[in-house]
Amino acid sequence: VDALDPSDVALCDASRLYKAFDCIQRLAVNAKVLLAARVKESGTWKEAGARSAAEHLAKLGGTTTSEARRALETSERVAGLPAITDALQGGVFSAAQVEAIAGAAAAPSAEDRLIALAASTNVTELREECLRTTAAADPARDATPRPINATRCLRSFSARWGARNPAVRGPPAPIAQISPPLET
Repeated sequence: VDALDPSDVALCDASRLYKAFDCIQRLAVNAKVLLAARVKESGTWKEAGARSAAEHLAKLGGTTTSEARRALETSERVAGLPAITDALQGGVFSAAQVEAIAGAAAAPSAEDRLIALAASTNVTELREECLRTTAAADPARDATPRPINATRCLRSFSARWGARNPAVRGPPAPIAQISPPLET
């Protein structure tokens, strides 16, 4: 990469070269997912003086502790999911895709379907399908509204040029009622 000058790359080769680097990145991300739980298990994070394995992974990777915690959770979720592990070893997923799939793939017979979906759709649609898959596999679906109601909230924050941004969490039906006017 130290010799890479983007202006020297022929325009007809730019996409191919970009894709090659994306493949390298996916392999590296997928290897990190596979290894994160093993780093926790090793206990080296304690020797390094970190308060948690996630904090240690964050320092190693130059990320936030919350991002490292999500990576660690993903790593622990994919353990024991052979089709997901094979896909990871093949560099199939981006970081966003594996994070979306990890929780939902534990549902019976969801692994292969979600892997195929990751290859044919965008991350937003993949996340939505993963959420539907997880909800459909929930054995306590009737009790689900209770924790949703317990964590419902409305927050707003200021953004660039004074714009207000709402963040809403709650049951699907009331959120569906307020969404259309906000989306116009």
